[in-house]
Amino acid sequence: CARIVADYLNFEPLDPPHELPQMVPSPTYVLKLQSGNCYDYSILLVSLLRGVGYDAYVVSGYATRELTTMDETRTSTWEIGLPTPDETCAHELPGFTTTKAGVSVVSSDTTKYKIKTQRHLKSLFLMKQEEKKKLSESKRLESLRAEEEKCKMVEVEEEDDLKGLRIHAWVLVLPGKREIAEPFFIEPSTGRKYSTDNENFLGVESVASSQNYWVNVQVCYDGLKGISFDLGDNVKWEFVLLDNTQPGGKSKRNGEANDAGSDDEEEVGNSEILDLPPSWVDKLMISKEQFESRCPSGSKCVTFSNARVETFADYHRADGMVSRITFFINESKNFNGEIHETFENRRDKLRQRIRIPYLDKIHEFFDPGRPHGLKEHIIVAGKTIEMHFYSSARSDGLIIEHFTDREDLLIYKSETFENSEVYMKMTIDHTTSYEYTFAKEDLGNLLIHQDILGNHGIGSTIWDSALVLAKYLEKRLNNIPWVPHAHRFNPQQFGRDLRDRENILRIVELGSGTGLVGIVVAKVLANNKIPSRVVLTDKRGALPLLQKNVDDCTSLLVDVTVTVEELDWTEISIEGRFLDQFDIILAADCIHWPELFDPLISTMLKLSDSNTEVIISYERREFDKEVEFFRHWGNYFGFRNVPVDSLDEQFKAEDIYVFTGSIKK
Repeated sequence: CARIVADYLNFEPLDPPHELPQMVPSPTYVLKLQSGNCYDYSILLVSLLRGVGYDAYVVSGYATRELTTMDETRTSTWEIGLPTPDETCAHELPGFTTTKAGVSVVSSDTTKYKIKTQRHLKSLFLMKQEEKKKLSESKRLESLRAEEEKCKMVEVEEEDDLKGLRIHAWVLVLPGKREIAEPFFIEPSTGRKYSTDNENFLGVESVASSQNYWVNVQVCYDGLKGISFDLGDNVKWEFVLLDNTQPGGKSKRNGEANDAGSDDEEEVGNSEILDLPPSWVDKLMISKEQFESRCPSGSKCVTFSNARVETFADYHRADGMVSRITFFINESKNFNGEIHETFENRRDKLRQRIRIPYLDKIHEFFDPGRPHGLKEHIIVAGKTIEMHFYSSARSDGLIIEHFTDREDLLIYKSETFENSEVYMKMTIDHTTSYEYTFAKEDLGNLLIHQDILGNHGIGSTIWDSALVLAKYLEKRLNNIPWVPHAHRFNPQQFGRDLRDRENILRIVELGSGTGLVGIVVAKVLANNKIPSRVVLTDKRGALPLLQKNVDDCTSLLVDVTVTVEELDWTEISIEGRFLDQFDIILAADCIHWPELFDPLISTMLKLSDSNTEVIISYERREFDKEVEFFRHWGNYFGFRNVPVDSLDEQFKAEDIYVFTGSIKK
């Protein structure tokens, strides 16, 4: 409501600024004229607010020069909630989200099967500490900005010869109705909300409504700080008309009548009391055409310290533009200016256009519904550089810069149109990488490839429980000596001949996927100079990605061999495939389908003996089904849950568990 009034009228400052207006027109006349001073704005807004149930009042007092003249040139757009250039991007438009790589995509919940997104496992304590640090820093910066603006305002006010004398009217809204909890001010010329002790308001003379008129008895020493707006307190507010309608107030008629006086004296006394005359104002009406015009003559312009904001009524402009924000050049921040334009009701579905003149660049954003599913269009020097599309609107499956769900399995396409000199950038690699950081700096980092399209099955991406298991094993392996079975594995008797299997630690991972867990184990063992043989296994479809990661990450290892083998748990026999049993069996997040519980347990039995330790990680999803695995596993293996304290401090979660077990004797 306040925003509508602010846009609908043209503001006229009081002239002279230190004198009350000679005449106050009715709000009906102000609506027809579409122009008025601060009193006209306030009376109209209070009439509308009280009509819908708010406890609103017109305040008459004194304010700063900026407020009384509606001068916004010392106010930044961020102070009033308008987005700055670094905040305005595609994700602000309906249907847009932004990826970490800065690519905008369309939010859609219609996909039946999705690749699970990687969850970043971090310590809750560290996250809270980071949030506190960021909050403290933001408060500090905000305080500095506010202090800087306050200093500027003080400098301006000191130059103002009429400081504290400039008359102004604004709106007070009291609590008690429409779920209002605290009193606040509304500046009707801008529609913005302020606290009752804001430094822009310097003093209050009176408060008025359609029922009474109150005079302020309090002294405004330091602006409105400490001023009470409890109108029912007759010590601080003196009412003028017949009754004080505020709760707790004393009636002047009942409280000041002379008990000892005669009827004639009482009649004389009552005759001196002013009564509220009936309203002569016509009912406030705004036609549909007037409401849609939004501004006088259909447009309005306000200049701020860092931008010029232009507002247009719907259909006022032939191009459908409803707002344009021109951000000024700021050399101190190395910002060269931008123009942000917003559109509505366009046939081509154009929603927003960002112009960057110094780059000769135009970035356009479109709502869904445009032919061919165009979503974004980037033009530089008059030539198309990039085009992004909505996948759901195209039969060829094109989404942003790659293809999905095509029968011919096409995922990459690049086209150059020589005749029109248009280059459509549609290149994206279907693989991404995850950088694993070791606790020991001398180990460096691992770069594990993932397939975001899931072409290699569910093992195409790194799962949360794999990260938890990898970090647990890294921590445990670094606490040497670690001797699982002293009769078979003795660190003091290591030889350099890997053919001597009795002095080699044998490890196998089931369902390796990307191979993260096994590769981390191999790197740590090699760093600790423990001769080992690590075998990573999975089904045939997952082997190419697994082999690529092994080749890239383990080619320079010494004393440790890493091999990739195909292993399907449903195979009838696997004896002799791996020479003999293993010292350690690893499995990360392999408990998915009930039909594979028995084959998985059977595979563990065939690869282990009484001295083998099985270490698995598991993320709880459907426990009523997953509990069956542990019941069956418990028939053959004794197992225990690894305490949370033994896991990595940062990589742990409430729904992820690590178990260790061995065959029952």
